[in-house]
Amino acid sequence: METSATKVKLRFIWTFLPEITISTLALLGIMDFIIALFKDCITPLLYVSLFFWIIILASHIGQFFWKNLTVSMVSSILFGLGSLYMVLAVVSEYSEFPAGDPEGLRLLLVGISLFGGLAIMAFIMPWKYIRMYQKSSL
Repeated sequence: METSATKVKLRFIWTFLPEITISTLALLGIMDFIIALFKDCITPLLYVSLFFWIIILASHIGQFFWKNLTVSMVSSILFGLGSLYMVLAVVSEYSEFPAGDPEGLRLLLVGISLFGGLAIMAFIMPWKYIRMYQKSSL
């Protein structure tokens, strides 16, 4: 039997699932920089990447508290278009594998599920804030 506290926690997670997903992706990007730091394979591009992931993480943590429609729209458009581009890149890479190759199928399955899921999350996020903005303006 579910308690009301469990329902509230699940609703919180479901409500902020796009922000949680993108924040987790930003944390993975920061962890990638830290791993590269310990392996002594730092390039200037990694510093730019670190700066990008820190800004993304900070903006999405701020979304939990301030719920800004503009930040939501900009980040969802950027992540949505970037994810769709990566889905096309995965399909392009898959076409270079021989037909029926298990490695190619694995690439296709993992790539489309990862980037397709992120694209879906990126397009869900602004609708939530638009509805919230419309309710508050009425």
